[in-house]
This record gives sequence, structure tokens and C-alpha cells, in this order.
Amino acid sequence: MGGPPGHGGWALPLFLSAFTGRPPEPMALLQGLRESLSEEEFQEGLLLAALPSCPPRGPFPSRRVSSRKGFSSGSPRATAFTPPPGDGPEGPEGGGPGGGAEGRGEASPELLAEALFGAGLEEELLQLLESPIPLSIPAERLLAWEGLLRRGGPRARLRLGEALLQVGRREGFALLEPLAQGEDPALALQALGHLAYYKAEPLLGKALPEVRAHLERGLALLDRVGGELAGRFLNDAARVPYEEGRPEEAEALLEEALRRLPRGAPTASPPHQPGLPAL
Repeated sequence: MGGPPGHGGWALPLFLSAFTGRPPEPMALLQGLRESLSEEEFQEGLLLAALPSCPPRGPFPSRRVSSRKGFSSGSPRATAFTPPPGDGPEGPEGGGPGGGAEGRGEASPELLAEALFGAGLEEELLQLLESPIPLSIPAERLLAWEGLLRRGGPRARLRLGEALLQVGRREGFALLEPLAQGEDPALALQALGHLAYYKAEPLLGKALPEVRAHLERGLALLDRVGGELAGRFLNDAARVPYEEGRPEEAEALLEEALRRLPRGAPTASPPHQPGLPAL
């Protein structure tokens, strides 16, 4: 028994569902889709299924192909997706202002993350969250995925640790501290920046002797990472001397951050303190 002509075999679970009156087996349906569509078509169909209100992006040939295969309606509101860039001289962690997906008329990594979560593809979502790219996902949303992120690798735990601290939950420190001692200088520096910033936060305990150690360890790693990561660390770590009552040192760190950051690069959490210049 097979599906309709031109549809591969993916529609079979739906026909069985209609015959038995029970919902289709999700993994069987997804497996059939993967076997019937190219990777590009599958990504587009995933977005169409999980996020029906995607913004219009214009015509894409793959949309017409996936429509012919019975997967989408060919709606003008469909969206195409290209996987996010990884490490490289033009990527976000390479220090260059590489063009984002939205600037190329494609779905953003944030949009893909929502689609993967909505479709129940947890392993694929974890893989995206482990990518060495910045993701502008609100802390509240990351915390909704907390159980999943705790099962992830170091970058997933890094994102979760920062999100926990952003909402005042001290358990974020326990996630970040092992990463700050790791061998990957990029991950260690990001964790150290978060630790320095949030351990200087009065509402989280203001552990100044500890944050000075995080600052010093981070300064020793600056020349082992790209300019953007170094600048973002300095921007965060400037809060340490400011809270210690050393505004001149804080200003010097911010000036060094400006020298290292590529033009137009976003900063991490700026020091939100009256009188302290933020990047």
C-alpha cells in the first residue's frame, strides 16, 4: 500500500489515522516526511506546519515543489529557511558582521527554534541551541525549555545559565561555573562574562571577591578569542570595578571593549548602573 502519486509515502500515516479514528504516530509521520522531501523542503514545511503566521518572504521555488508533493498549500505567506552560519571570519563568533538570515529573506534561527519546539523535534532544537551563533531568544522563552536545555551540551547550558540569572534565579551560577573552567576559550570567556556581571548584582548577593577572580581569568583569555567576544566580555566585566568603587577602571574596560568590538556588533548585557557609560 502506498500514498498518492508524487507524495512519496508520507501521507500513509494520515490515511491510517482516518481509517482507525486515532491520531497518527508522530515519529512515523515525521520519518515519512523526511524520506519524501529534500532537507530544504522539510525545513520549509516544518515552519509552515508549526508557524502558520510567518511573515511573507516572496516566492521560493522550493515552496512550489513542496506544494506539488502535497506538503504545503503554496501559500504566499510561506517562508524559506537556510541553516544559520557557524564559525568563520564572517559569522557572529568570527567577529565579523555576517549578514543574518532575515537580511537574506530567510527565516531567522529564532523562528526555526520556535518551529522545532512546536513540532516536538527536541533533538533538532538542541542541535540549533548548540550552534556557535547568537540567538535573540527571551529568557522567559528559554526557561520554558529548561528541562530540555539541562539535557543539552555546553552551549545549551550557557544559554540556560544566563537566562536563569536574568530572572534572578541563582542556580544559573551552578551551570556557568564549570563552563568558566573549561578548555574552550570562547565558551569559558562567555561564562566568565556572565558570572562577573551577575555576581556583581546586589540582588544576587554581590560576591565581589569572586567576581574579581572571574575578571582576571577572563582578561587572560582575551587574545585567544575574536574581537567581538572579547569586547562583549569587557563590556560585561566593567561592572566589577564599578561595583567596587573604581569608576576609572570601569571606564578603561569599556574603552577597550569599544576598540575590540567590530563596527556595528551587538554587545552583551550592558552595565545598567547610573553614571556608568554603557556601550
